[in-house]
Amino acid sequence: MKETLFSPAKINLRLDIVGRDPATGYHFLEMVLAPITLSDEITIEEAERLEVVTANCAEHIPSEKNIVHRIIRAVEAEIGRELPPLRVTIRKETPTGAGMGGGSGNGATMLDHLDHRFALGLGLERKCAIATRIGSDIPFFLHHSPALVKGFGEQVYPFHIVAFPFSVLLVHPGFPVETKGAYALWDKKMLTKEHPVTTTIDRVFSLGSLTEWLDFIRNDFEIPVFGEHPALTVLRDRITACGALKAFMTGSGSTMVGLFTDDERREAAFRRLSAEYGFVRKVSVLL
Repeated sequence: MKETLFSPAKINLRLDIVGRDPATGYHFLEMVLAPITLSDEITIEEAERLEVVTANCAEHIPSEKNIVHRIIRAVEAEIGRELPPLRVTIRKETPTGAGMGGGSGNGATMLDHLDHRFALGLGLERKCAIATRIGSDIPFFLHHSPALVKGFGEQVYPFHIVAFPFSVLLVHPGFPVETKGAYALWDKKMLTKEHPVTTTIDRVFSLGSLTEWLDFIRNDFEIPVFGEHPALTVLRDRITACGALKAFMTGSGSTMVGLFTDDERREAAFRRLSAEYGFVRKVSVLL
């Protein structure tokens, strides 16, 4: 039996780095994440041995290092037995190193699929525990909803966005930003925050108008990453010059998000920027 699934990407509507665990070196985060309509296609079929193949991807990812492969092995370890072998083909629409959680979304989609396909009865809590061991963004994708995410990514508080009054455009600059490198830049240049940050569900629920969202959206990675990659500053300014009310980086980069007041302005920007950049996509936030 051959099945095809679709794995959505995400954007960060807010990302605050609020501390660091001295024991592990991992950073504590407070983020507001939202799934979007951009998605990878995952085809799953029976096979003689487990194999994960990635297509339409600039980076070669060996099967055993793919998040999907690691998720399958983690599920087997959790249930104490091997699953029937599968061949998984992931056709990427989400660039790697783009700050949109493409790999994490793939992992969550596979985890949900395994639970359903083999009637494992894992449940959300157990799946989140498995996911946390593999990747920090995977638990968010298991909730299929916008969410406030805290800690290392393991604390997920889903919510419904009442109103998101923008047309959204994504532009990838043509190069990745490694997450580990982005954190190193933060540690080097932004060791402390002048003011404590606390993002609450109540605050997010209150957002509705253009002004409220524009004031709320921010990303702590922008200052150090833009300093290392001036082309991102150029891209941000280019998106704004094309009519966006705001342009900002998602995750640790490198994708930039442009927010427009309506589809017509976004369409005009899409045409102009598509002549300059290889990856320009019109998307919607999944509320």
